[in-house]
Amino acid sequence: MNPMQDETTQKATGTLYRLAVDRPVTVTMILIGVVVFGLVSLSRIPLSLMPELNYPTITVRTTYEGAAPEEVENNVSIPLEEALGVVTHLKRIQSVSKTDASDILLEFDWNTDMNLATQEVSEKLERVFLPDEAEKPLILRYDPTQDPVMRISLYGPVNLMDLRTYADQDFKRELEKTPGVAAVKVRGGLEEEVRVFLDEQKLSLANLNIEALNRALAEQNINLAGGKLKEGSTEYIVRTVNEFRSLREIEDAVVSQREGVPLRIRDLGRVERSFRDRDMVTRVNDQESVELEVFKEADANIVGLSQALRQRLFGPSGRPRPPEAVKKEPAGPGPGRGGTPPLADGLPKDVALKIVSDQASFISLAIGNLKSAAVGGGLLAIVVLYFFLKRFPPTLMVGLSIPFSVIATFAAMYLSGVTLNIMSLGGLALGVGMLVDNAIVVLESISRCREEGDPPREAALRGVREVGMAVAASTLTTVAVFFPIVFVEGIAGQVFKDLSLTVVYSLLASLALSLFFIPMLAAREWSSRSATGGSLAVEIFVPRHWAQARAHLAQAPGTLARMGRLLSFPAFLALGQPLWPESGRPALPPGAEASSPLRRSLSRLLLAARWPLWAGFRLLMALMAMAAGVSGYALRLAIAAGELAFLWAAGAGGFLAGRLLARPLRAFDGAYDRLMVLYRKIVQGAVGRPARVLASVGVALLFMVAGFFALDAELIPQIHNRTLVVEATLPVGTPLEVTDATVRRLAKDIMALPEVTEVAIQSGVAKDDLTTTEGGEYSSTLTVVLTPKGRMRAVESRALEAIRGLLASVPDLKAQVRYPSLFSTRTPIEVEIYANDLERLKALSREAMGELAGVPGLTDVQNSLSRGNPEVQIAYDRQRLAQYGLDIASVASLVRTKVLGQVQSRFDRGREKVDIRVQVRPEDRANLAQLADLVVNPGAAAAVPLAAVAEIRTGVGPSEIRRVNQQRVAVLSGNLKGLGLRGVAKRIEDAMARLPLTPEEGYRIAGQKEEMDASSRSLVLALFLSVFLVYLVMASQFESLLHPLLIMATIPLAFAGVVAVLVLFSIPFSILVFIGVIMLAGIVVNNAIVWVDYTNQLRERNMGLEEAVEQSGVIRMRPILMTTLTTLFGLLPLALGIGAGAELQQPMAVTVMAGLSVSTLLTLVVIPTLYVLAERRRASGAPPAPLPGGEGKP
Repeated sequence: MNPMQDETTQKATGTLYRLAVDRPVTVTMILIGVVVFGLVSLSRIPLSLMPELNYPTITVRTTYEGAAPEEVENNVSIPLEEALGVVTHLKRIQSVSKTDASDILLEFDWNTDMNLATQEVSEKLERVFLPDEAEKPLILRYDPTQDPVMRISLYGPVNLMDLRTYADQDFKRELEKTPGVAAVKVRGGLEEEVRVFLDEQKLSLANLNIEALNRALAEQNINLAGGKLKEGSTEYIVRTVNEFRSLREIEDAVVSQREGVPLRIRDLGRVERSFRDRDMVTRVNDQESVELEVFKEADANIVGLSQALRQRLFGPSGRPRPPEAVKKEPAGPGPGRGGTPPLADGLPKDVALKIVSDQASFISLAIGNLKSAAVGGGLLAIVVLYFFLKRFPPTLMVGLSIPFSVIATFAAMYLSGVTLNIMSLGGLALGVGMLVDNAIVVLESISRCREEGDPPREAALRGVREVGMAVAASTLTTVAVFFPIVFVEGIAGQVFKDLSLTVVYSLLASLALSLFFIPMLAAREWSSRSATGGSLAVEIFVPRHWAQARAHLAQAPGTLARMGRLLSFPAFLALGQPLWPESGRPALPPGAEASSPLRRSLSRLLLAARWPLWAGFRLLMALMAMAAGVSGYALRLAIAAGELAFLWAAGAGGFLAGRLLARPLRAFDGAYDRLMVLYRKIVQGAVGRPARVLASVGVALLFMVAGFFALDAELIPQIHNRTLVVEATLPVGTPLEVTDATVRRLAKDIMALPEVTEVAIQSGVAKDDLTTTEGGEYSSTLTVVLTPKGRMRAVESRALEAIRGLLASVPDLKAQVRYPSLFSTRTPIEVEIYANDLERLKALSREAMGELAGVPGLTDVQNSLSRGNPEVQIAYDRQRLAQYGLDIASVASLVRTKVLGQVQSRFDRGREKVDIRVQVRPEDRANLAQLADLVVNPGAAAAVPLAAVAEIRTGVGPSEIRRVNQQRVAVLSGNLKGLGLRGVAKRIEDAMARLPLTPEEGYRIAGQKEEMDASSRSLVLALFLSVFLVYLVMASQFESLLHPLLIMATIPLAFAGVVAVLVLFSIPFSILVFIGVIMLAGIVVNNAIVWVDYTNQLRERNMGLEEAVEQSGVIRMRPILMTTLTTLFGLLPLALGIGAGAELQQPMAVTVMAGLSVSTLLTLVVIPTLYVLAERRRASGAPPAPLPGGEGKP
């Protein structure tokens, strides 16, 4: 930078600093405005557990009722794959074909416009022709935040059909009225259905077709509009009213005639009030229940919604009340929302209500823990500051940077759409120690200028000018490392965007405070005496014109005048002058007395009218001035009283702190002095023997490389919230009733464990469940809630081992025990084996299961190609069908209707419509022999049984068929136990290498391992870009290419410290650690920037090289230690990892603390050594290049 430009820049920045120092009220008003907007924004920011995750996935679900997996694959999945495989930006296509349904999972590139992708998928689906029995494909946008925010169970010794009806018709509708609720889904219980069971023999004797009978029944169950009819002056609406009103009417319905005799439903079978085939059974603590899942709207506050739901359920307290308290309350409007009684008070008799899960509980604990960590870190940082500054007022001034920066951050978060979640608040907690760094450097510089004899104002201006550019550059280097986060793909980029934005916002706010607010405060005389030497308290409370008003009153010429002046005393205080002149009434204009009598009369008349107008105007102005004066006086009192209170509090705090911490302060000063003496010797030795320093650096870097490859790795640390999830499966084809009974016995044993307080069961999978593509009647999910007593990790560990032991004792049961997942939708380990032939795929998967069974650290291994559904396979004889004039499609449809039933009409039960299902009696299709006797040619002269035209045999089909990128795969999934993801994946690769695979076959390790690899690749790119941006900022500041390279030597030194701590405490290298490393790239250079900048300033003052290096380290040691220790102590509560959700913040905090500690110690030795070597080499060669701001000096 040339001198002219440098002078212009300094002049511009100096003008800004001067404005801040000379306009304290303006700066204060701006700060108050920012605080007010920040607090208002805080009240409007939504609260959630995690940032909004936009997974680039679409699921296409197609229901094909009654179809086996192979038919689903051939008739549905493959046609859909072929149509959807060419969608733009498609990264991966996967299908799962199982009984009754097909799921196509489309994974797109990150940052794909999912609205356009959804539209394109919809257009492709319109061109696919599927079987008539298959329903229209449903496009689902999977959103992990759309797990239910609350699960509510209704249970008791009542009829499950009535309980389900109550939940559907009453309870659900009341919950949906709550603001913020998007939908409520009902699970479990019995859904009512009217069943028409027909006798197969009677149908055959009557020569009736069950499909024709069903249509005839539907044609009689109609209400139909018939237009309008006018008769005279009356207009009638014509309606056909013939819907069935009772089961008796259905029984009496005539469906055919035989020889003039009507055939009714009751002549052919029976009508029963029954229930649909169940797809799910829910239980809570061994009692069968009906469960309601509550889903929130996209922008709803989870904690606020939970509070509203609890108040709607239980009243204002939000907690269940004892039954005796409910009974004692009088009838009438209860304490619920809007005067309506709580839902818990209006439950049917013997029905109880229980909240099974509530996301808001964990969110509140996690958010509260982060708030405590942030406050604790801030207090620790302020205590560290006091030890260095030893005066309470400057400590308090710097400490104010923390709350003001945080509050300003809330306004920026609201404007940019960032929610309050554990990641955004984690960013604030991570940065709370760094928020005082800039203020420390600025205040230390101002204090040094004061010690050199500058007056307060000049000291503030000179101090901030000297370090302003360095402070701005150090902040920009920290901010710059977060910009490459936009290039991070996968879970990491989605999750850490909020954290990055909050850190950037808070650091920029702290920069503005340090450059303008701190100098404004430091420029003032913080004393209890006023500028005139009097008491500041007296000057605060005395009105502005008090002395003039008293003098005016004392100079009154007489008693009457004194009384007049006393009455107008308040007006004088407001105006600073009398209300009106005391020289008498206004006189006539000159020459008026010599004029004509008419003119004299007019002048006197005008004068008489002018006097009251003038007096009234004067009085009005006085009143307005008094009102303005009182308001200004009150505001002045408030500001001045606050200033005085601040001074008194600072003085009292300083006095108490000085008394309480006198001995620790003396010990600290002694240790600091000894450290300075030791540091001088170390720097002198390092500069004199640079080879030893460089050798030590080389050893540290070698250790870093070796230690890094020895570290294990994982995607995201496991969240512990005293909850375990057990996913259990029985052999495919197990009926729901058997699954429920088996899991019920298991749940009783789990409930008996001392660590368990509650077990909730969901057996089966609801057809409208959008959160899973796996499972069926043979699967079950148990949510195990653990006791809040004892250490959480120890309780979870004991419960985990005990539950796994119980699972191993249940025959034919396969299960996985896992913690609730917040990020990844996959299991930690998934091995995909490719082969086209299904039997070959089964053999390979069984052999791979054997290999993986011996892999250490891998547990709960499951195979997607497990034993499939038992099937009754009907193979039709086309020749025989042709002999009887039949075809396969019509016969297969007839058999389907008789066995599965068909719904073509609905029964009106007031507020709901109930399906009427027509099918043959269960006793006519109870076994294979009866199935073989079903008549396939109704209406013909001679009945033909199914066995006459088809071969009926039993077999076993696959449980499901998976395809990845249009190729069949078997998926082996498992959990981790005791080892990290990277180590287990390496052992799996060694085990899978022993499989006898042909060139057309192969395998791939997917799951969280794949997500971790993708995120790591993009994070490596982000790290290099961050380092590059840091270099650009420093090169621009120093106007040098060499000095930034010297400063960047601190980055690998910091990484060495990180690796050492990770190895020492056996912490896996996760995505969170990687984010901490990227943060370090911008943090650790700050100390070196301050050191190099001041060294250059000393050399500009003609100080020798070695002397400048030593003197700079001694002088800058204080602010470097202050900023480092405040950051470290600010991070300490997070690094301890105590409380809910701490697992997500602890790795980042530990990483930053380790890297910053080591880099600071080495910076004060290594950077001076490198600086001296570089300057000596440059001085021994060509003429020295100019130093920043001046000519180079040797």
